[in-house]
Amino acid sequence: MWTAVKKQFYTLALIDALMKELPSHWLLQFGTSIFHTYGHQWVCQLWYHPQKGDIWELSDGEGCEQLWAYLRKLIPGLQVTGYHRRLFILDLQIEQCNREEAISLRK
Repeated sequence: MWTAVKKQFYTLALIDALMKELPSHWLLQFGTSIFHTYGHQWVCQLWYHPQKGDIWELSDGEGCEQLWAYLRKLIPGLQVTGYHRRLFILDLQIEQCNREEAISLRK
């Protein structure tokens, strides 16, 4: 967890920061990709396999990849903006992405 190679403590810091920002009544369930799951013990597969939980759908993760590809063009400009402006711009861009998706579904 703390080795210089993997630096997984950054992930823990991000999760901790996220949990502090979310409303206390939200319930989160974590899953891991199917490929990563098979690298662990059988118990890990039972607890964290995305197809074992009742809230997970069958997905290949393509939606997340498409969203990141859509937002990737914003990275250079957002690196120099303030925190609140960055959130505002991301929110606007994701709303636009949702509108474009809704329009494409109607066709």
